[in-house]
Amino acid sequence: MRRPVERANITANEKRGLRSVATQRTTNFRDLWYRDAIAIDIDRHMRIVVWRNVFGLVVDSRMMQGVSMKASGERSVHVRLLGEFAITIPGESCVRWRASKARSLFGVLLVNRNIVVGKERLRELLWPDIEGPSTSLKVAVHALRRTLDNDLGTDRGHLRVEFRDFGYIMDASDDVVVDSHEFERCTKAAREAAARGLHGEALDLYRRAAALYSGEFLSGGSDSWVIEHRHWLRSMILGTLDALAEYALEAGELADAADACRRTLTIDPVNEAAFRRLMMIHARRGELQQAEQWYALCAQRLREQFEVDPDRDTRSLRRRVLSREFVEGVRPGRTGHRVHDGISNRMGSIV
Repeated sequence: MRRPVERANITANEKRGLRSVATQRTTNFRDLWYRDAIAIDIDRHMRIVVWRNVFGLVVDSRMMQGVSMKASGERSVHVRLLGEFAITIPGESCVRWRASKARSLFGVLLVNRNIVVGKERLRELLWPDIEGPSTSLKVAVHALRRTLDNDLGTDRGHLRVEFRDFGYIMDASDDVVVDSHEFERCTKAAREAAARGLHGEALDLYRRAAALYSGEFLSGGSDSWVIEHRHWLRSMILGTLDALAEYALEAGELADAADACRRTLTIDPVNEAAFRRLMMIHARRGELQQAEQWYALCAQRLREQFEVDPDRDTRSLRRRVLSREFVEGVRPGRTGHRVHDGISNRMGSIV
């Protein structure tokens, strides 16, 4: 049975004081979301340290891993910014909003949760073409607050939009779980684990990160900041899938490697590394025709999109595949066992 989390009688101002120790404000938006991701981790870690030393609290160890905790009787709120936008409260219906300036404002403030974003910066991000005084921001804030009131209730304690220090802040409680934040956290933790040689832990974290990425950031949004952050997260998922494919190949799990490669190609249709891995997978199974088909598809897409041929590594691998260099059965995995032939059903339809 898990030990209950003790709570201190600490005011909101005192909490903000603790948070300000770990948070440095900046006017650069890209710095803001990096700083936010770091500040959340540091903020929680520092709060635990401070509360333990000053208040003598007992805190569940999962908080140290960045997992949100909630007091007895409270309900967590899950916000999905990846794929179809939604806010979910367990036991209640899922809330979905159409793309709008209010939703985009919600995204800006939530990406920078618990950090003040200046009014001028918000105007630059959301209305870059409007010069001079404008009431657009006030209208969007009002619409966002009204939407939150209607969908989450006026007595909500999870998400509040507040005006502070010449800007706005999304005051989000610790029980608000945002999929894009968790995705970034898992990816960062996986990289750190891999760098320390903890490959089993890294593999688990990469798998969790890949499962969290359910689609592009704020799908349907066309603001420049949305597109920029979308590209950033897209590069992270491609790195995650690349690592998963490499781990699977090293373990001899060819079907898992193929799955990672195919998912990569749904995000980046001209990713040559994914094409090369698929060619290698089929070559190791003696399926030279399918390996050649993957090469042909790679060459076709590169010509259509960039008017270039596959790079030297891809052409070299093709020559080695056609010379039957890799046709010697499936390489043993780390356990020394061969991959089960059951993967044939999963592999048979990949072309």
